[in-house]
Formats: sequence, structure tokens, C-alpha cells
Amino acid sequence: MTGKNAQIVAHKSFQPDILAIQSAVMIGAVGNDAAMPVYTHFRHKAARLDTVRLAAHPGFGPGFTDITDAKVLAALLSDFANLQKDAMPKAVQTGYFGAADQIFPVADFILASQKESDIFYLFDPVLGDAGKLYVDQNIADAMQAKLLPLANIITPNAFELGLLAGQPVISLADTEKAGQQILSHQPRLQAVFATGINASSGAGEGKIADMLITRDAAIPFVHESKEKGISGSGDVLSALVLANYLKDSDLAKACGSASKTVNQMIKKTNSPLGIDVANLLWQLSPSQEL
Repeated sequence: MTGKNAQIVAHKSFQPDILAIQSAVMIGAVGNDAAMPVYTHFRHKAARLDTVRLAAHPGFGPGFTDITDAKVLAALLSDFANLQKDAMPKAVQTGYFGAADQIFPVADFILASQKESDIFYLFDPVLGDAGKLYVDQNIADAMQAKLLPLANIITPNAFELGLLAGQPVISLADTEKAGQQILSHQPRLQAVFATGINASSGAGEGKIADMLITRDAAIPFVHESKEKGISGSGDVLSALVLANYLKDSDLAKACGSASKTVNQMIKKTNSPLGIDVANLLWQLSPSQEL
């Protein structure tokens, strides 16, 4: 086999199911280094594009941050799209961005891909937590303007959900209301999967909840809470949602399974600075073909 047909076959043999666009660390498990072990475990081919690179999660201490230039992201996405014209990924996941101008080429790529093959897009709006933004406001604004309208599902924590909805999120009732608010203004969006609703927000004493909000229902997944959060758990959860969703396109089942698995992993994790994703996945469930 020669020429164009050979190239098409070669491209398809390496074709990723998922493209994950988020941060990278050398030590720890956040961003792509939390998501990729999930995709590997469930036998998904996944490509990664790192928006920033660090030696370790900032919780280990201050250090150098290398922010991928927006022009570099644009060039890589352009080449990736050209290579994949005959078989685009089934899904895209985005997470942390280091600069607002990175968001524009990513949004252009997702929009073009949706027109080409209607890919599924999971938008994890990594903006902040515990009442604080940890990105520049212009990053938050660009995410809301450019990425939110393209999303099929979003996976914000309570703080991020409140930012996107423009209203406080304290209770489970607030969570449902904010989710419905966002859904009412985003015609493409199928669901809001809000995570980490703590004990003071209506999940009960010593409880924490995730909640799936669709236009027809609000489904809480309630667990025993841990005293301190674990860095990267939201990144793991988002990857689990996408890995499970690609199995049978059932969002409620995918979110419920992801919520349960991450809760089990958090219970087995001692350090607040990250989850040993690959090891814990093997403990909790055997590798399986999705």
C-alpha cells in the first residue's frame, strides 16, 4: 500500500480517542499527569498537549513555570488536525491554562473539530477553589467566553460553578440552581457535573457530594468527606468521566462511576499533594477494555 491510502491507514493506527489539553508536572499527579494514567488504564489511546510545565505541583513549593506560547499551541494543534483529518479524536478534555491567549487557538481547534466530526468536549474550568481565583481574571473571562459555549459537559468545583453562574454556591440547592442557570444559556451544553460540595453546603454532616445537573434532573452522589482535599482529584475525576462516557454515552452512569472511584482513591491517599493514580486504579479495579 502506497501514497495517500498508506498514510490514512498509518494515521488511523495511531489515532487517539482523546486529546487532553492541560498542565504537566514532573512530580505528582495533576493535569495531564493525573489524566493520562486513567486513559491508559482503561485502554484509551490519548494524546496530550501541555499548557504549562512545572517540576511539581505548587503545593510542593514555589518553582519555575514554563507556559507554552500560544503560537506554539496553535502550530501543534494545526499539525495535529492535519494529521487526523481522516479520523478525529472522539473527545477533547481541557483543564488548566497558563495564559489567556492560549485559549483562543484551543477554542478554534475544538470548534473546527466539532464541525468536522462533532467530537465530545469536556471542559474542566480550572479557575480556583476555596473562594480564591488562582488564575488571572482574563483567563477566567476567556474560558467563559470561548470554551464554555463549546462544551458538552463541564466539571467545576463549587467555587468555579459560582463564578460561571454569577451566583454563590453554598448548598446542594444552590448547586442545582447554578447548574440550571448555566444550562439555560448554553444550548450545546448537556450537563454540569459539580464537584466537592462540602458538609456545610447541604450534603450532611461529615459528607461531601458531587452533583450531575441536566435539563431534566439533578443527581447527587454523596460520600464521607475527608478533612483535607487532595490535589489533582478533580483532574482524575474529569478523566474518569470521559473514559466512562466513551464506553456507552451514558452521562449519569459515567459521572456516578467517576464520583465513586475518586472517592475511593481519596480515602486511600495519605498526602494532600496528589493521588497515586495508576497504582490505586489497579487496586480498585482491573484494567478493562472500554
